Amino acid sequence: ADYEAVQKGPLRLKGSGGALSAGKRKKKKAKEKAQILEQIVSSKKQEEEKKRGLDKRTPAQVAYE
Repeated sequence: ADYEAVQKGPLRLKGSGGALSAGKRKKKKAKEKAQILEQIVSSKKQEEEKKRGLDKRTPAQVAYE
């Protein structure tokens, strides 16, 4: 019975401080990845807006040509 409960639970490393710092590092990396992804998306949107600013034609005019 004890084995099943332990098997379903999270892994625990020996030592008190190690597990907490590992969790904090993981969260920090996740935040950094999210920020980088957000920057990429926003830069793509900015590029699209610049392209639209240069091309003053309507979508119908673009399709016609």
